[in-house]
Amino acid sequence: MIGVVGTIARREWTEQRRQPWMVASIATLMALVSATGPLTAWAMEAAVATNPALLQELLPGTSPGELVRAAHTTSLFLGFTQYLGIAAVMAGHGLLHDRQCGTFTFLLLAPVSRRDLLVGKVAGALLLPTAVYWVTTGTAALVTWASPLAREVAGDALPGAPAFWVAWLVGAPAWSTFAGALCASISALAADVRTAQQGSWFVVFFAALAAGTVLVWGLQQGVLAELGVAAVAVAGAAVALQVGAELLARDLSR
Repeated sequence: MIGVVGTIARREWTEQRRQPWMVASIATLMALVSATGPLTAWAMEAAVATNPALLQELLPGTSPGELVRAAHTTSLFLGFTQYLGIAAVMAGHGLLHDRQCGTFTFLLLAPVSRRDLLVGKVAGALLLPTAVYWVTTGTAALVTWASPLAREVAGDALPGAPAFWVAWLVGAPAWSTFAGALCASISALAADVRTAQQGSWFVVFFAALAAGTVLVWGLQQGVLAELGVAAVAVAGAAVALQVGAELLARDLSR
């Protein structure tokens, strides 16, 4: 199973590498949304150190710490949601691409279980966005963590907290796998490309909002809550992959 899934995933990875502009666009988008937190943290550090009176004039009634925490939380939320959206759309597009190229029927006729085929497709689709997500959001979190002000006001959502590592390494990838499996299943079920794309965007919109909200909430609640959030996504991904495999098994009857 692992060898078959790995072969299918490598094929998807190869297809992605042939589109350098897409890779550059994804990396740029993730870098921009992740930069909000560290830029705000260090801007507030500099403002507090150089001219706190002017800062109070510019931000009456708002402390620098409140602004830093809000910016960091927003940055994490955007990083989680953009990663999930990109990964889910790419997972759904994998099957659509095979349909458009005429290779989908050959895949279904190959001596590969439907579940292995779907798992390989989803895993391959997630390789690039996950790598970009880890690099961009991880770098941003470390730069933010280097700010004493950020550590003081947002320490529970920075690399010094175990909940951050659970959300960053497990929670967000699990939710992306869940959404990706749903989009791939929709692509397997849809009768045409337009229906598949519309269904995928519907899933992405609501899944991204839900995932971003619960992942950020889990950071505030602690590591056990974040583990629970990740567990829900893992269970959902398993169900979605099984349903998608059943849909693929019926595809030849169309």
